[in-house]
Amino acid sequence: MPARPAGDGQLSEAAPPVPADLVPAGHPALRPDPDLASRLSSRLSLEFALPPGQAARLLREPALIRRRLGRWRTSPVHVVWHDGPDGELADRGLVLAEQRGRWRLERLVPIRPTEWPPAAAAPVIHEAGSPAALPEPLPDRLVPVGAFSGQARRLALSDPAGETRLTLLEGAIRGLVHETPTCRLRLEGEPASLVSVAREVAAALPLGIPEAGLAAEAAATARGQLVAPRHLGAPRIPPGVSVGEAFETVLIHLVDVVLHWATRVPGAVTPEPVHQMRVGLRRLRSALALFRPAADCAELRGVHARLKSLARLLGTARDWDVFAEGVGAEIGARFPEDGAVRKMLARADRQRQAAYRAVAAYLASPAWRELRLDLALLPSLRPWRDMPETDDALAGPIEDFAAKALARRHRHLVMPGSDLRALSPEARHELRKQAKRLRYAAEFLAPLFPGKATRKFLARLGKLQDALGALNDAEVAGTLAADLGHGYGAGVVRGFLAAGRGDALERAQFRWKKLFGADGFW
Repeated sequence: MPARPAGDGQLSEAAPPVPADLVPAGHPALRPDPDLASRLSSRLSLEFALPPGQAARLLREPALIRRRLGRWRTSPVHVVWHDGPDGELADRGLVLAEQRGRWRLERLVPIRPTEWPPAAAAPVIHEAGSPAALPEPLPDRLVPVGAFSGQARRLALSDPAGETRLTLLEGAIRGLVHETPTCRLRLEGEPASLVSVAREVAAALPLGIPEAGLAAEAAATARGQLVAPRHLGAPRIPPGVSVGEAFETVLIHLVDVVLHWATRVPGAVTPEPVHQMRVGLRRLRSALALFRPAADCAELRGVHARLKSLARLLGTARDWDVFAEGVGAEIGARFPEDGAVRKMLARADRQRQAAYRAVAAYLASPAWRELRLDLALLPSLRPWRDMPETDDALAGPIEDFAAKALARRHRHLVMPGSDLRALSPEARHELRKQAKRLRYAAEFLAPLFPGKATRKFLARLGKLQDALGALNDAEVAGTLAADLGHGYGAGVVRGFLAAGRGDALERAQFRWKKLFGADGFW
């Protein structure tokens, strides 16, 4: 199991240092540069989360003191969110807010990912002096579903790229019986200026990316529930959109997924958060590669490189999970009284705990705070947009792009030929990676090709990936056993794996032939 937290919420053993390739060192991240302001002319409104106890530190932050124009201005804030008795507005993804006699219809959850990227403020649909003046139909009766009470501190900041307005909301969100302290930092201004301010704050304070707007958090608090994730699982691209819209849909969805699971990894008592974060990272990296012919820039490549390093860190933890819960558990059950086997499994558990500590150390580091911020800002800044070499490709229909991309990945997959038994373990491992790349691309793009052929192909591809995954897990388990030592226990592992390798290879060959001769659905 993953490392358990000690009583103060920290890991019980010292965490190892963050791997060097995960520490930023001149990578092309989302830094303010002279060209950014010209590429992005529209103003942005961003919202971040701070631990409530950090608000006082923000007020004294030297970076803000150097930039400030005038004094902090403080005013009380009280917002009440309303819905119908049966949640009629929530069913439409909306909520009605009242603040100082003004009423606004806000987005409660993203309906389309592109309208509400990570770190963006909740979209306001309409605003008026009374509910009756709003153009959207409202429930006949309105009831409060949550509230925020506190204060807002406002400050104007100078920046070479333009003035930024900062608002610090500090208070509590309330329901009938529940109350939760909360703190939000809102920034509004030119994109390059916002990046600069957000980076300086994130370098000094644990600036987080909210999983929901204040309205959704207040409604969940009123019900005594956790806020529902914005997105989970694999994204699905709707038909009829452009390549650029499709890329942004996938990017926003998967950034939400990665950030959601990252908050649940430290202190987790099951391997699930690490596994889901790793899958989300793989999908995100696959999407960046899939759309690279249309959406490419130094910023995307810099993020992709750091995601690859993070994936390796998570992969080590996951490999030890698979060993402990698979081969290790089976051998332990068959040789319960064998002292050498027990010692080997104890060493494996220590390695597993160390791998989890390494992940937790990274997720607590400034390097992760920077990468997390870059991921969250990518969909709002869109540095790949408005560049001459990508304009035409981004504007094209997604259906044409999808057919070519799937055909290209399919060609790479079937290149080794029909008999994977003749391949070396390294070649089978590469084939497995190609199958995974095709499967992720097919997950994103399958909605564009509805029908039985699509479902049948995806089912075959999934079964092939499972069979190849079992082969790969056995290879990894053998390597891990060798790392544990060359004694009797490691020999038991190698013998156990050798006994099942033939059957596993035949199952993989059967699944490979089923897919190898199948036509693509695109």
